[in-house]
Amino acid sequence: MCNDRKRPKRFLPSLSRTSIYKLLVPPIVRLARRLRPRLGPRVILLTPNLIVKYGAAEVYSEACAIDYISKNTSIPVPKLIAVFQTRDGTTYMLMARCPGVPLQGIIHQLTPTERQNAFAQLRGYVDELRALEPPQPGRVGSITYGPLEDDRILDGPCGPFENVSAFHRAMRLDAEIPSGHEECDTVISMQNRREYAIKCTHGDLSLRHVHYLDGKITGVIDWESAGWLPDYWEYTMTWDSFWDAPGLRANIPAFLDPFPEELEMEQARIRLFRGRN
Repeated sequence: MCNDRKRPKRFLPSLSRTSIYKLLVPPIVRLARRLRPRLGPRVILLTPNLIVKYGAAEVYSEACAIDYISKNTSIPVPKLIAVFQTRDGTTYMLMARCPGVPLQGIIHQLTPTERQNAFAQLRGYVDELRALEPPQPGRVGSITYGPLEDDRILDGPCGPFENVSAFHRAMRLDAEIPSGHEECDTVISMQNRREYAIKCTHGDLSLRHVHYLDGKITGVIDWESAGWLPDYWEYTMTWDSFWDAPGLRANIPAFLDPFPEELEMEQARIRLFRGRN
């Protein structure tokens, strides 16, 4: 288990040794693809309280993140039941479904006081996450210091990186000043303007990924983009994650400290190097 606070490990032995799951889950998933509701491209609701997520390395990375967060914080995360890889390279993560519903879907039904309380709870969990000390100070990578899985950074897995400068350089495809492009030079200057603290980061903190029930935050899900990242990353990626609910972005400062200059920097980088607005 990833149970060492200082050094999150790369394996989940007590979860991956149960051969019965390897035997039963893959055929169940093949059948469930046709019969059961999907919560995402490779996420299936097997029963009202049981979810399976399957895919490549990013699923294992997410399992390690969930395991580490569950051991080192009070943040409510899905309970892992089994994590294993089959001979074809597919990783399966079987987990309990967090109770409640996504906060995004019911936020407008809450009273102002209920909404304030929900964001106060979320702020507490975010502060707890960001208070964790990086086991390898200065480095950027997944929770286990493996590759990062986020197409807002690069296509495919990337990293880990020895420092934030290397992370920034990779994201701008090694461009340096003078790049021949004024906006690119501005992005590079903004990236180089200060030192960055490394924070434990969810990386996709949309209200779709926050479950709520009876006045309480009951789950924070979808940790596949989690890692040790620069201090601004949670805010800028949360802003990006509200793509389907831009009207709710005004609520982000209720649970995350804003980084407005870095948001401008990241929006320009994504436009220049990821080809989208």
